[in-house]
Amino acid sequence: MKIQIKKAFISPFKDNKWHSKILIGGLISAIPMGVFIADGYLILYLHSLLISENKNMPRWTDIGVILKVSLKLLMVVLIYAWPIIIECLFITVPYYSTHNSTSRMILISSLPMMLFIKFFLNIAYVIFAKNNFQISAVINIKETLKLIRVHFKKYLIVYLYDVITFFIITLDVMLFINRRDWIFFLTRLPIATFVFYLYLVINNMLAMVFGSEEGKATVGST
Repeated sequence: MKIQIKKAFISPFKDNKWHSKILIGGLISAIPMGVFIADGYLILYLHSLLISENKNMPRWTDIGVILKVSLKLLMVVLIYAWPIIIECLFITVPYYSTHNSTSRMILISSLPMMLFIKFFLNIAYVIFAKNNFQISAVINIKETLKLIRVHFKKYLIVYLYDVITFFIITLDVMLFINRRDWIFFLTRLPIATFVFYLYLVINNMLAMVFGSEEGKATVGST
């Protein structure tokens, strides 16, 4: 299926309650620990886009389901992100700490590895959502590589939008990493809400790539 960029951007607004759902997503994302919950919500949305007839965003009132998916998603992230966790804990942080570097320098030095992991993590999200949130489905790294190979050109477009969104997050963190004044709180909500919306858009793009008949057959084989 062809990626329809315009459709991906307007799709979230087709939900009759998009105002409240996106705003709540932004509010929760603005809280450091809330990102964990927002990610679970986004995976539920991806799940509905991939296999459900209901393409609306999930209800925030289903908090129990969101938390359950969020916990499972954390395990998926750990499966794919353990290299960067080890790299940060045992190489980057100790090195820059001994050289009196700032938190910004540590963040910048970790960016290449984070972007590398994220390239594969998005596919893991698709497999996870497609297989009804079964953690075991994402362990097969060969299946992840196969999906990338089959849909590489289309996925590269989605990944480009993901990188742009990731850099917006990184810039936000770098600008306000040591600030907790009124400027921080004034800018945090609109930025977090905008980023949350962008990830809704990216989920629509992922569904266009991996939700086609070809994509369903491939992902369903896990």
